Amino acid sequence: MITKSHILTALTAHSPVDDTEAAFLAQLTTFVRQHEDPCSRSTLSGHITAAAWIIHKDTKAALLIHHRKLNRWLQPGGHIEPQDESLLAASMREAIEETGITTVTPLLTDILDIDIHTIPARGDVPEHLHYDVRFLLQSTELHTAHDTAEVNAASWLPLVDLCDNAQYDPSLVRLAQKSISYLESE
Repeated sequence: MITKSHILTALTAHSPVDDTEAAFLAQLTTFVRQHEDPCSRSTLSGHITAAAWIIHKDTKAALLIHHRKLNRWLQPGGHIEPQDESLLAASMREAIEETGITTVTPLLTDILDIDIHTIPARGDVPEHLHYDVRFLLQSTELHTAHDTAEVNAASWLPLVDLCDNAQYDPSLVRLAQKSISYLESE
């Protein structure tokens, strides 16, 4: 089970890249301190989610999913489960579940990015926030077998194309830029 202490330690170690992400970090830190179980879906105002920014180092591409419910291209990710031992472990589990790849490894063990976004009301679940904690992972696999219950498609997209395409969410562009910087620094 992921503890508040684990979350706060991970957040303290994170360095945001811009004012937007700094505001997200501050908002998430406050949220964690104010809620007994910030990862629980029963926290109806919002909850922490774990996401995987998966890159293929040889092709310099990122693996995105087309989310069935939100009808948008996103990075794999989702809710924290009670058996998850860390935020990183949750992101790795979600990556494998949603994309069908069998192996992912962390390129960084610290948080890569933080994003906060609104999830629309659906059924008896009211509109709420996802406090998305994102990790940089890699896979050497190119074949995917995505989860058709949650995902319409999974596709590798070149990082440079993500940076230059207005159709993608600005947070995906930020992730692509961060991963390009990471690859260039290696």
